[in-house]
Amino acid sequence: MTAMQAARRALSEVFGYDSFRPGQEEIVAAILSGRDVMAVMPTGAGKSLCYQIPALMLPKYTVVISPLTALIDDQVRSLREKGIAVEAFHSKSHSKDERKRIEEEILGGKRKPTLIYTTPETLRAKADFFFSKLEISLLVIDEAHCVSVWGNDFRPSYRCIQNFIEKKLRTATPPIIAAFTATVDEKIFKDVATKLNM
Repeated sequence: MTAMQAARRALSEVFGYDSFRPGQEEIVAAILSGRDVMAVMPTGAGKSLCYQIPALMLPKYTVVISPLTALIDDQVRSLREKGIAVEAFHSKSHSKDERKRIEEEILGGKRKPTLIYTTPETLRAKADFFFSKLEISLLVIDEAHCVSVWGNDFRPSYRCIQNFIEKKLRTATPPIIAAFTATVDEKIFKDVATKLNM
């Protein structure tokens, strides 16, 4: 079975869809072939499937950086209902002691979530103590326009993603980078791609 055959099977058996929406299949194929991707997709176009399906097939962790805790919690709930192991780390997700216990279990191999969701603020706070120690197959940046200069006004913590990626690219197994945004002009598109080392 080829990677894309397995992806189509997961699309049907895990997520309950008969076929990909326009653009989804090309993005999934690019990620599974090991290529970095920056996708401009309108809201509601199904961008989450573009990284959730590869996450099921890649050997190491998929880390998803999103600015919206409500969206993170919705996706975590939906994935768990489908039987997919997933964790979320943000300011409201766990008590301090519980978060530390889960982090230690993940780093120790006792807990193996397929996807780990976090916010840019939590990534910045935990970059050295947790995320830098993870073996990451796929790093997903949602609302990727916030990496650009304009977006820094909205969420300044997006600036830390660039440094995190630069450190990860120097490891033996650098992650695939997948960036998603709903709307962006050519100037910001190029700026984001440059800042994310894509």
